[in-house]
Amino acid sequence: MDDSTLDTIRKERSISLIKKIIINWALNTTAHAFGNIIRAQSIIIRIIWTICLLASTAYCFYLIIQTIVLYTKYEVNTRLNLVYETPTKFPAVTICNLNTFNADFSKESIEDVLNEKRIFANQSKPIDFVETASQQFKAPFNDPGFLQRNRLIYFGFFLREMLGDCKYQRENCFKEDFQLNENYYYGNCFTFNSDTQKTKLWKKTGIVNGLRLELYTGGQEVYTYKTGFKVFVHNQSDTPFFDEEGIDVSVGQQTNIAISRTFLNRLSEPHSNCIQNDNLDYYFKSNSFFKYIWTNFNFTRYTLKYCMKACLQDYIVSQCACFDTRLVLPIQTKLSLCISTEQVECTIKSDIEFHNRKEIISNCYEKCPNECNKVIYHQTVSKSRYPTKWYSDLVNKSQMYLEVVKKSDLSHLEKNALVINVYYDRNYYMSIDESPSMTFEDLLAFIGGNFGLFVGASMLTFGEAIEIFFLIVFVYVSKYFNFNSKKREEVDINDIEMNRF
Repeated sequence: MDDSTLDTIRKERSISLIKKIIINWALNTTAHAFGNIIRAQSIIIRIIWTICLLASTAYCFYLIIQTIVLYTKYEVNTRLNLVYETPTKFPAVTICNLNTFNADFSKESIEDVLNEKRIFANQSKPIDFVETASQQFKAPFNDPGFLQRNRLIYFGFFLREMLGDCKYQRENCFKEDFQLNENYYYGNCFTFNSDTQKTKLWKKTGIVNGLRLELYTGGQEVYTYKTGFKVFVHNQSDTPFFDEEGIDVSVGQQTNIAISRTFLNRLSEPHSNCIQNDNLDYYFKSNSFFKYIWTNFNFTRYTLKYCMKACLQDYIVSQCACFDTRLVLPIQTKLSLCISTEQVECTIKSDIEFHNRKEIISNCYEKCPNECNKVIYHQTVSKSRYPTKWYSDLVNKSQMYLEVVKKSDLSHLEKNALVINVYYDRNYYMSIDESPSMTFEDLLAFIGGNFGLFVGASMLTFGEAIEIFFLIVFVYVSKYFNFNSKKREEVDINDIEMNRF
């Protein structure tokens, strides 16, 4: 035979072998419709089975594509759990005198600043004058310099001048249990139970088992239009934002603050863009604005509020060429504080513009995602009158109280003293946890289930398809790469078959 005839024979034999391989696979595969198509004697039955196979396969792939699209949306399920826990950690409690300045030390200095800047009470509404006077006087003290910080502390009230009595779970607590926390809005604030390493534990519900503080405002009402204390209940790892949070507690009252907790745990990427505080280095590399606030501001724990404050500060700097003393302060900058009257007015105008222009604040929200883990303290407040005439007489006989309260008659205490009770009203907390609505394992199970339902296929069926692919490849390899032409001519088609055929 000539070469062309041999090539034709080889080609026909290869095609015949491939057909035989495919037919054997179709008759034995677990995907049932293929075998029924081959075995059917009637052309009509074959057409019906073919239509059924195509329809089932098409709908199967439609469902699989829908499932893959749903999986790539990375949606979450939210689960609410009530978790009972005793003992549990008691929160940090920060108190601030609503009267920022002790007039014994600051009155003359405030008046000197106002006279120098020509700010007078008859030039504006009373409440506006108080705000302006306070802002103009406090601005220079927010300079990061040590000396200026100490002067701000000096002009405020010290804890020994305000704390009449302190009890936690019916036991005495002392000034040493509080940490100084100075800030722009209230000057000297003091935080109870701030140590993250030695957090006090709470063991029993009820008002007498929490924190009880008997406080004195100082008896001075200079450059302020309100008296009392600001109370912040927060997690030890969080710094309160004094301009947005907290409860005002009035003098002449006992204020009970019953607290409960909610733990919010979000899933991070790819389910959301929230920030994990235990993986800040990752966001330092991937988020340019996070890198900016990490580098330029002094923070150790990310929160959405902190990021928004930094974004507002960044906007004010761009508009006023100075930084606002009311906001988070940069670590190092060549810019100065916004101290002059014109600069302060610029910060106020820019603040209003920032919150009123949707495109500006939306841009900041895009830069500032939520934190993934958060503790929310819910507070229920109730009040009663304080003190009674009998109790004021009792205070008058106490040498310990007289060291703080210079006058202890009923009228004076009603105007300058108060009691705060902070306690848990339940021994459980709510946990809101996110979980993937579909995991990768769920995706595989759904795909496998659809193939099994509509096609009758399984993972082993795909193994059979892989096997037939390699058998067909083997046929072509045998055809083109067998270099012994004599053997190739003598080879019988049945010798090429695999044992399974």
